[in-house]
Amino acid sequence: MKVCRDWGVKPSTFFNKWTERDRSLAVGLNIFETELLGPNGFPRELEEDPDQDGYFRVEQVYNFATRALEIEQERQTKHEPGVSYRIVYDRKEANYGEPFSDD
Repeated sequence: MKVCRDWGVKPSTFFNKWTERDRSLAVGLNIFETELLGPNGFPRELEEDPDQDGYFRVEQVYNFATRALEIEQERQTKHEPGVSYRIVYDRKEANYGEPFSDD
């Protein structure tokens, strides 16, 4: 059932319309992502291996969707209960501030 939820399909569709191969691939990917893959995108075994200490480095990256969300959240000093924000990509409507500069 978790695979159905993760893939956004009804169980009846998953069991009756997907092939056995498609179901197996979906279940395998789910197992890989939840049990074998660590929280940082590397195999969990590698991430948790003490012999790998010092071999990982961190790079700063910019997520511009998150940037737009955080800017809007800062602008909204008070909002109605139950209001949440959704990120929408619309190149024509982008108006949240000056373009990003990495100077």
